Amino acid sequence: MKKYILLPLIILTILYSQGLNTNISFAEYLRSEINSIQQGEIEEALFLFPILERQKKQNIINLAKSFTEKVHIEPILAVRWSSSGFGMFSKYTPNSVTWFTPGVKVYSTIPLFNGIGGVWIHAWSEFYKHSAIGFGGEISEVRHETFFPFNNDMNFGFVTKSVEPNNSIDFDEGQGGISLLSSNFSVTLGQFKSSQGPFYRGNLGISKHTPSFPQIRIHTKLSNKVQFTYFVGSLVSGINSNITLESIYTDQWELISIHDNNVSQMPDYQRFVINHRLDFIQHSFRIGLYEQVIMGARNIPFSYLNPLMPYWSVQHELGDTDNIQMGVDAELVHNNSRYYGALMVDEWAPFSTFDDDERNWFSYQLGMTHIIPYQKVKFIFKTEFALNDPRTYNHRFIINEPTHHGYNIGYWSGGNSEDIWVSLTALFNSNKSITMEYSKTIIGEQTIQMLKNQYENQNISSDDFNTQLIENISINTLIPIENGVNVQCKTSLINSHNIEFVSSNYFDITVSILYNIKY
Repeated sequence: MKKYILLPLIILTILYSQGLNTNISFAEYLRSEINSIQQGEIEEALFLFPILERQKKQNIINLAKSFTEKVHIEPILAVRWSSSGFGMFSKYTPNSVTWFTPGVKVYSTIPLFNGIGGVWIHAWSEFYKHSAIGFGGEISEVRHETFFPFNNDMNFGFVTKSVEPNNSIDFDEGQGGISLLSSNFSVTLGQFKSSQGPFYRGNLGISKHTPSFPQIRIHTKLSNKVQFTYFVGSLVSGINSNITLESIYTDQWELISIHDNNVSQMPDYQRFVINHRLDFIQHSFRIGLYEQVIMGARNIPFSYLNPLMPYWSVQHELGDTDNIQMGVDAELVHNNSRYYGALMVDEWAPFSTFDDDERNWFSYQLGMTHIIPYQKVKFIFKTEFALNDPRTYNHRFIINEPTHHGYNIGYWSGGNSEDIWVSLTALFNSNKSITMEYSKTIIGEQTIQMLKNQYENQNISSDDFNTQLIENISINTLIPIENGVNVQCKTSLINSHNIEFVSSNYFDITVSILYNIKY
C-alpha cells in the first residue's frame, strides 16, 4: 500500500522540481511582471535573481539524450551583426562588427527527498566563447579598455585582442554551480550573476549587470510573509598583489597610482562583498531591507560571516575601514500597475542627516509599469529613473570600491550619474515582442579631488565636473522561430556628448540569430 501512496508523491516531486534560472530575457521578465500584476501578488522573480523556476520542456537539442535522461548537454549558438559595433569600445564606435558565440550548457536536476515540497539538487555549467571581428581595421591592445561602457545589459570579465586577424577580439564567460533546493529554501555554491531589488535596468546594491562572480547564497522563506537572503561573494579588484598592504589602506588622494600594468600577470588582491537582507511580503506589497559590506586584502572577519550580525556596527568595531552600504526597496501592484522604488545610503551619519554639511551619500530610484490589454496583445509601459549622488560608489581606500572587473556591482552607471529609461512593449500571444524605448544617461567625473572633498565634508556638485551624456532611441523586435531559435532586429539612434566616439550622432542596425541563448 505504501508504494501506491508514495508513487504519486514521487511523480509530483519530479514534475514540480525546479532548477536555478541564471539567465532571463527582457520578454521573460515582462511576463513575470504581467503575471504578478494580474494576480495581485508579488513574484519572487521580480526582486531576486537568480530565481527558482520550474523546468520547462523545450525542444532543444540534448546531446546526452541517447545516454541518459538525467543530464542535459545543450549547444548554444549566436551570430550577431551591428553597423556601429554594439558599443563595445568607445574609440571604435561606430564601425560595423560581426559577433560569433558558440557555447554549451550542461545541467541536471536530481530529486533527493520525495515528499510534499521535495528536496533536490540542481547542478549546471555554461560556457560561452565570443569572438568579434570588424572595428574598421586593425585594433590596438584592448585588455585595459572599458568594455561595453554604456550598455547596461552587456558585461564580461575577460577580453583580449585576437592573434589573427588583427581586427578582431576574443572574450568568453562561464558560470556554473550546485544548488540544494526546495520550495522553501535554496543553498547555492557557484559562479553566477546576482541581483537584489525590483528594477530591471539595474539595482542600487547588487545588480546582475556585472560579470558573474564566485559566491555562496542562502535564501529561505521564514514564513509566507518573510524571506531572508544572505550571500558572500568574491570580486576581482584589479589591484596587483605586489602593492604593499599599507598602500592599499592609504587614502586615495595621497597616492599617485597603485596600478602597474607591467605586472598584470601577478594575482590580484581579493575583494569581497557580503550581503544580508529581509523581505516582508503582504500579497500585493513588499518591502526589503539590506546591509552590504565591501572589503578586501585580508581574510573575511568572522563577524561578517554571521548573517544575523548588524554590519553597520561590526565595521565600526573593526576600525571603520570597510565600505558599508544600506538600503531599502519596495513595490506595490495595484489596478493593472506596479510601482516600485529604492534608496541606498553609501555612508550614514544619523545625527547630521539633514545638515548642510552632512556626510550621507544617497542613491535613489523610482519605477512604474502599467499594462494596457488590447485583444490578443498586451502593451506594457515601463519607466525607471535613477539618481546617484556624486559621492556614492566610492571609497577612500581603493580596495573597498564596489566594483568587479571594473564594473560597478550596484547601479551600472555608477556614482555621480542620472539615468532615465522609458519603454513601450507589445507582447503577442505568439511570444513575439516589439519594444520602443528611450534612455538618457548622464555620467559625471569622480575624481580623486572629489573623493578628498567628500571626506572633508565639503559640498560637491555634479555641475562642477565634466559629464558624459548618451541618449538612445530604439525599436527592438524579437521573433521566436521554433525549437529555441530567436531572431532579433534592432534599430537605434544614438546621440552622445563628451564621449570618445568617432561620431557623436549615429544610426545603428543590429541583427541577431540566437539559439538557446537569451542575449
